[in-house]
Amino acid sequence: MITEQSRKTNVISKDILEKIAAQALNFKELALDKAISHGDEKSEINREIQEIYNLQSYQDNPFKYVYSHLHDIIPLLLYTWSIANKTQFPKDSQIVALLLFIRSRGKGLLEQIRTGEEKTLIVGIAAVFFASCGQAVDVLSSNRDLTIEGERNENDEVNHQSYRPNLNPYQGNIIYGEVGAFQRDILEEEFSNKKIFGKRYEKRDKCLIADEVDNMCLDRARHVLYLSHEIEILTTETKDADDMSNSIDKISKFMEKNVENNNIYIPTYLHKFVKYKLKRWVDSAFQARIMREDDHFVLSIPKTDGQNNQKQKTIIVLDKDTGVEQYSTLWSHGLAQFLELKYRRKLPVESLKAVFISNKAFFQRYKSCLYDLTGTLGSENSQSFLSDLYYVKFADLSTSKKKCYNQLSNKVAFEYSDWLDLITKESIKIGKKRPVLIVCENVEATDNIWNELIRNGVPPHTIEKYRSDGDNIEERFRKTPATTDPEFNKQGGLHVILNYPPENVRVEEQVFGRTARNGAVGTGQFILQVDKFVYEHMYELDQYPTDQRKLKVEELADIISEREKINRGNK
Repeated sequence: MITEQSRKTNVISKDILEKIAAQALNFKELALDKAISHGDEKSEINREIQEIYNLQSYQDNPFKYVYSHLHDIIPLLLYTWSIANKTQFPKDSQIVALLLFIRSRGKGLLEQIRTGEEKTLIVGIAAVFFASCGQAVDVLSSNRDLTIEGERNENDEVNHQSYRPNLNPYQGNIIYGEVGAFQRDILEEEFSNKKIFGKRYEKRDKCLIADEVDNMCLDRARHVLYLSHEIEILTTETKDADDMSNSIDKISKFMEKNVENNNIYIPTYLHKFVKYKLKRWVDSAFQARIMREDDHFVLSIPKTDGQNNQKQKTIIVLDKDTGVEQYSTLWSHGLAQFLELKYRRKLPVESLKAVFISNKAFFQRYKSCLYDLTGTLGSENSQSFLSDLYYVKFADLSTSKKKCYNQLSNKVAFEYSDWLDLITKESIKIGKKRPVLIVCENVEATDNIWNELIRNGVPPHTIEKYRSDGDNIEERFRKTPATTDPEFNKQGGLHVILNYPPENVRVEEQVFGRTARNGAVGTGQFILQVDKFVYEHMYELDQYPTDQRKLKVEELADIISEREKINRGNK
């Protein structure tokens, strides 16, 4: 049930974990004993809950009452959840995860729960518990679809929460949202004097429950959300591209000299600002030139809550780790403007960022009431970083069923066409008996692999292609035969092909965690395109004839893949 990370002072001790595991079994038995043999189960549960809410001792101090009556509250909570979600009673591992949150006092807690263990259910139960303690509970989801799904699941059990996608006043004790939505509301409340929160946080502790640790980690903690103020006078029109040079310094000096000579008119009070920003703007122009659609961004119609707010396609930033479209994100230092010029779209004005909040500052607001569930905590260095930054402890819970995952031999190619061919042939070969999931770095690769599969005779109706948020990737994937048909398990389960080296080990583990879930079997492998010059020189491949060279590359594929992952970690 529970594994211990030894020799770490910031990890919950093995003795405490074993005690909590025993308590979980006891609470589960008490919850199962509450089964009602006659009458309406929901009505009886609602009556029991209302009786607790009406107690004067509960109304005087909900937190104290709940923690002094855990043997009554937790079984009631577990049974209530099983009634609201008829098909599932919380697993032992899920109850342990809940108890770890409840017992975590004075420090936040990050729990590692493997993919397939239904983290959403644990988040929901924990949110209801802390809300019952009188706390204002903010539930942070990694994307919009999971946010709405979680809120709907909560509505089946309790009716004092609301999903807040916009700037309407907060209504409930439990609020579901994305990190950007919460940050925007904080800035609007504290700097724009908009009454977003009302009295929600008055005389009430607040806690945050997150379903993924990514936004807290080093590569996301530096992300900043701004409230921007437009500088209308900085909108300019580019007419002559012949003056452009390959040297950013040369162009910057050229532009600066033209500003000083009034060949380019800039008001005097903005000269220092323009001089400070000019080199960054020129750098952004070069960066915009090499950025590609369907890789760093997509041209699409923004969606909010499933509705199209406008018919005009816009540039939408892509999170390359998750594929999630960042509707409220805009590149700074003129990069957004140069991309708009590149695609001949309406030019937005440059902005000044006077009001902002980083992910790091947002999470630190919750102090010791910060709780997180993740499939991958990452390396020891990552955990040490998180512990120092957010004052949290860790717990590593193993799967409720044995993991049956097998890593197949990796494959590499030097040329893009050979890389597509490898992915196609491997997918067709394995796909004859069992489903294959191909995880791509960007939309461009997704479309190219799709076309290559079709060109090689794969019927289009046998391929599910996910290329944007609107495809409801997570929901659709969970309902496919790949995850629901036991016959596929007999053939080896779902096979996952990851065709690029992710930037960190967390993403890699999340991708391969798509298979071998809940005791099922599964396999995975890397199929990578790598630098021909580097590896031909490193392993002296030029000395081999063509056929032998191909065999040698196959032999070296696993080694080369490991080198690519090491290089990833050094970037």
